[in-house]
Parts: sequence; C-alpha cells; structure tokens
Amino acid sequence: MKKSEKRDLLYVIGVCFVLVILFFLWFLSYNASKGYWEAEVDSKGPGVILTIRRAGTESDHLSRRILFKDIGTDVIKSGTFKLPDEADEMSGIKMTFQDITLRPGRVMLQLNDHEIDIMVAKISVDSQIHAWDQAELIEILD
Repeated sequence: MKKSEKRDLLYVIGVCFVLVILFFLWFLSYNASKGYWEAEVDSKGPGVILTIRRAGTESDHLSRRILFKDIGTDVIKSGTFKLPDEADEMSGIKMTFQDITLRPGRVMLQLNDHEIDIMVAKISVDSQIHAWDQAELIEILD
C-alpha cells in the first residue's frame, strides 16, 4: 500500500469516527428532549389513583388517571416516581418490562393482579386499550 493510500484511508476512518460521535451526541440530545414517564400514586381516597403522564417536556397531552377500587390504600405508598428509574421505590407496584431506547419508551407495571402497559401510542390496563386524549377517569373495579 502506498503512503498516499494509507493517508487517504486514515482520513476516511477519521471522518467516519467523527460522524459516529456526532450522531451519538445528537441521539442523546434528541432522546433527552422527549421526556420520561412519571407515575403519581395517591392512596388517600377510597381506592388507589394512579396518574400516568409524560413529564420533562414543555407541553404534553399524555396523561391519564386510573382508579383501582379493589386495592387497599394501606398497601401502596403515595408519591411521584420517575419511570423506569424510580420504579423500585414504588411500594406494592412492580415494573415487569422497560424499553427506553427511544424516550419516553415503554414501561409495564404490575399492581396486584393488574397490568399497566404504558406507551406513547396508547395506555393499556388489563389488556383494555385507552387513548391518551380522553379526559375521563379509568375505573378498575375487581
């Protein structure tokens, strides 16, 4: 291999390396701008109210409230939790799946016998699909 060919090859490799680094930094910035899921647990009423919303963005319409009438309020601790990072701090609620490759991602929670599947496109509670743009409370009676 000639000296000029080696120099050209090193130049191409260097440019490719810089492009990969720039893409990686752009992806991190893009992902951070999409926010994260937040779960607010309120166990002060007759049941447990779980509010799921996308947080960390300027304005968003992704927010739903779920009322679990069959769950005792003494089992669940009230608070606001960033998902999936603080999911282990939620007493009585277990995270069963997470994929946050593209934020806010997908998070699945288990609350007693109830499964909550949180995605940007929809929210599913016990395999019942609910749209984000509905304002009414989701009531789970069991």
